[in-house]
Amino acid sequence: MKMPKRPPDLEAIRGKIEKSPEILKKLFSFFQIPPDKNKYLHWDKLRYYSPPKGLSHEQWWLAIKSKRQSLNRNLPLTDKNKKAFNFLTIDHIYEALHKIDLSTVTFNQMPEEIKRTETKNRYYVRSMIQEAFTSSQLEGAATTRKVAKDMLQKGRPPVDRSEQMILNNFAAMKHI
Repeated sequence: MKMPKRPPDLEAIRGKIEKSPEILKKLFSFFQIPPDKNKYLHWDKLRYYSPPKGLSHEQWWLAIKSKRQSLNRNLPLTDKNKKAFNFLTIDHIYEALHKIDLSTVTFNQMPEEIKRTETKNRYYVRSMIQEAFTSSQLEGAATTRKVAKDMLQKGRPPVDRSEQMILNNFAAMKHI
């Protein structure tokens, strides 16, 4: 997996801009969002887009980050350096959450035979197998869905690292 490129230091950018009132005025006279407002673009992706006229990529990044920071919501959690965790939600997130809410209502309106414990349990097990397999694939496991499913259903021990990853993910899903 490719690690994203680290964004430039915001304080260093601010320091350079403070020496140029014209850029400072231009920068904060607007907060232009990234080209696709439904995406939360990281620096690693944003740097490939064209910045607004008269601004460098770094200056544009500072404007976007400043806008985001003004909309952040803090959590009562801190990292090892006592820095608070925060998050930002964009409109796209609210739309996705609304769809999840609607699907929950749909599940509650399903026929009784689908809501029965036995049917639900079968669905959950299938979902956990699918999740364990897909997650492991993303982490680099190299095996087929059929082999993974067979291993989990029969309870046979894993024969290689890939199958061990799948078994570990499945066990984690069961624990959760």
